[in-house]
Amino acid sequence: MLFAASQNGADMKHRDLVCASSVALLFVAATWPAASMGIDTHHDGVMLKPALDVLSGQVLFRDTFSQYGALTTYLHAVVLWFSPTLLALKWFTIAVYGMALFFLFLAWRTFLPLSLTIFASVLFFVLLPVYERIWAGGVTALLPWSSVVALLFQAIGLLALLRLVRGERSVGWSAALGTACACVFWCRMPVGVTMAGGLVICGLCLSWLRGRPSPETVKCTVLPALVAFTAINLAMLGGILLNGAGGDWWYQNFVWPGKWAQSTTGHAAPVTWRVFFPAPESIALLLLAIATGAASAHWHRSDRPSVRRIAVVAAIGFVGLLLWKRDVLFALFVARQGSWAVLVPLAIVIQAIVATVRCFRAKAGSNDFVLAAAGGFALTSLPQYFPLADPWHALWAMAPGIGVAAAAFGKCLPWRPGVVAAALAVLLVPAFVRKVRAEVHAIRSPWVRLTEPAVLRGMRVQPVDARYFQAITAAIKRVVVHRPDLSAVVVSGDPLPLCLVPNLENPTPLFVAWPGLIDAVSEQRRWSYIHAVRPLVIVHNAHWEIVDEFYRKARYAPLLYYHENALELAAPIELLEAAGVPKGGIPLPAVSP
Repeated sequence: MLFAASQNGADMKHRDLVCASSVALLFVAATWPAASMGIDTHHDGVMLKPALDVLSGQVLFRDTFSQYGALTTYLHAVVLWFSPTLLALKWFTIAVYGMALFFLFLAWRTFLPLSLTIFASVLFFVLLPVYERIWAGGVTALLPWSSVVALLFQAIGLLALLRLVRGERSVGWSAALGTACACVFWCRMPVGVTMAGGLVICGLCLSWLRGRPSPETVKCTVLPALVAFTAINLAMLGGILLNGAGGDWWYQNFVWPGKWAQSTTGHAAPVTWRVFFPAPESIALLLLAIATGAASAHWHRSDRPSVRRIAVVAAIGFVGLLLWKRDVLFALFVARQGSWAVLVPLAIVIQAIVATVRCFRAKAGSNDFVLAAAGGFALTSLPQYFPLADPWHALWAMAPGIGVAAAAFGKCLPWRPGVVAAALAVLLVPAFVRKVRAEVHAIRSPWVRLTEPAVLRGMRVQPVDARYFQAITAAIKRVVVHRPDLSAVVVSGDPLPLCLVPNLENPTPLFVAWPGLIDAVSEQRRWSYIHAVRPLVIVHNAHWEIVDEFYRKARYAPLLYYHENALELAAPIELLEAAGVPKGGIPLPAVSP
């Protein structure tokens, strides 16, 4: 019954395209205001800086740093070519999310009825951590992260895979699958590796269960994928090697992430625990709700009075609990407290196992193979959780499998698909209402729209952050007049200030000073560059006695100190004297938090 609404007629395909487009457009409309809300100086800077560098003519990895796949940076550079602003990257990110949801909707429709597909799409929106206060500070900014672009190609790959599993011998779908797999690797390498491995396992299992494929099937469904996958990887890797960036690429994308993962494993475990088990009572509540629904569904099928009484008592007890503790339960149902965030990956794993076992039965149908392939594909995305399972990584990890989870929920509740979707929607109402309330509150917050610096034009920030960016911009403008080619070096982990100077040149490709990232050779190159070129030096949360010693030896002095962020801009003394900056830097009035 779960698959009764999933058809393949021409009218159904047309309706699916219309529904997928409508859902994607509604998602974009609902999230569009978030594009301009808030700036994350760390995460936004990590993505904006290399894209600006590539746009300025620098070579990725050789001249600028990226610990993620090159494809995201290249796509971001194209976006910045049209509009060199952070806001353009945010708009692009929302558009990519919308396109990903479009393809996910079509992929989920291959094994889900329309009602449950729409429910999965709404859950996708609810799990997106925008408009909320997830981390310390104000509203969480939308992140233009590599995982977003990877998710788009994952969605395309999932749709292509399920079409092929359904028996469509299509060169186009096969080439799309190989292309998507390669693109995922060059956007988010760990997920690309697991996706490629999962596809190989899926192909071997299908060959084993369905018999040896014919030469025509291999020609139409296997070779195009291999050719596309190989061609894209050779093109991307060849470009890196020809630019002389092979060694830097290997260090930045393999050696350094391995070091960082090892260094964060110790304190990442509590974060993972909080994501999966932040509120056990909410998990128990959802399980109770599903159990109550299952008992009530079997009520009309049983003639045994004891079963009927249990179903009635369970339903009355659950409704009474909701009415009695509605204020507490409302909070427990929301996604951030661990209910949906726990049940979705759990349901993905269980459904993938169950569907795979069913495929080994003699009477396995095409839907069993499709659901097993979808479940296996979803499992290849779960490595997004590691090593930091925060709400952003939770969404990226779960997104391809939300439809698989919806299928698992539908199988647990023996009702018609529309009734199942309605029951699940009721359980999702508190999370959806909270999301809408958070959006309304965020939109009504006292935002200040930035007009400068140019790269941040159009972004809206809180008043205290607006004063922060205005102070930095004014300080840089004061000295740039005397040094139009002024570059900057950041002695911290937040690279966004590097995007505010006219010269984007880096002393080494490692433009951020993350612990353990810069080796002794790179460190020496950085300090040699500072002594020779005399750039602006940006210090954040530093040991000030070391900074004072540097000032004395290198003849630097403070240009600006912003105490709320513990950030200091330092410039050569000769430049400060030419700009008429008083000793101690430009004075700033105290800013209330």
